[in-house]
Amino acid sequence: MGARRRGPRPERRDARRVRSPDVPARIAAGAAPGEEPRLWRDARVPLPHARAGRDARPVQGNCGRPRTEAARLSRLVRHADVPPVPAPADVAEAARRRRLDDVALLPPRYRRAEHARQPAATRPVNIEPLWEIRLRTPRVELRLPTADELEALYDVAAAGIHPPEEMPFGVAWTDDLRHDAFVQFHQDAWRDWSPTKWDCRFVTFLDGEVIGMQDVGAEAFAERREVGTGSWLGQDFQGRGYGTEQRAAVLEFAFRVLGARVAISGALIHNVPSQRISEKLGYRVTGMGELSPRGEPIPHYEYRIEHTQWNCPIAVEIEGVEPALPLFGAA
Repeated sequence: MGARRRGPRPERRDARRVRSPDVPARIAAGAAPGEEPRLWRDARVPLPHARAGRDARPVQGNCGRPRTEAARLSRLVRHADVPPVPAPADVAEAARRRRLDDVALLPPRYRRAEHARQPAATRPVNIEPLWEIRLRTPRVELRLPTADELEALYDVAAAGIHPPEEMPFGVAWTDDLRHDAFVQFHQDAWRDWSPTKWDCRFVTFLDGEVIGMQDVGAEAFAERREVGTGSWLGQDFQGRGYGTEQRAAVLEFAFRVLGARVAISGALIHNVPSQRISEKLGYRVTGMGELSPRGEPIPHYEYRIEHTQWNCPIAVEIEGVEPALPLFGAA
């Protein structure tokens, strides 16, 4: 028998086809079966590793979408290895969606500024150490008040500080003395306290009784080393030297403890008691201005005393200051 001549064998269905060198090894995204994939230059889709502020790099395929300009990634992308995040509007909307534990759904690195830690300048300051400060002279004591003592201070002011026809203050606050505004005035000093701007409004006590107040304040104290003072006493306690003692107490506190270099004060031309206190303690007149507490301009003396000129005329005992020094910008 002759040899049987075999014809060509039929191709098996599962036989693998040989890929042409100019055809990609993997079908590109969006290519239909049997369709030749489009060149990668025809598409622009953002890559995960695109950086913020740069045009997104293109990849293969455009998923059947028309060709458009590349989108710019959100500025929230900070690292090359993190995936793109939603657009800013979407991020803000997502941040408002919270779980029951009040934690934003977005991870910390993508949270908006409302969830970020407050800057040091805006965070509330713990001023509790201020209530430990005591300034004692031979007859009076100065310290911050409790809530009840602040009410007592209002009662002293309401009982009268000066005759109605006179106005010793640069601002005529006693003409419209209201309880809520008075209390809020003192509470605002505590709420707004910062080492760069503070106003310590001491209440003056005589044998445990509230008789008036003496404040000392400063702005940018760490750089300027300058303080200003102001005070008042109830009308029943004036003319006995208490005003001199309370002013001397805060000057000793400012110069000896806080390290102030200058203290300033002022008095309207008809406020003779205040002028006498300043002169007695060594202040010098450095100029004159005008204030209009009731609409009419009134001459106003400007006083100044430097640390080298200060000589405290009375003994002043100061305690409880050390923990509070950073609050004054004096640490």
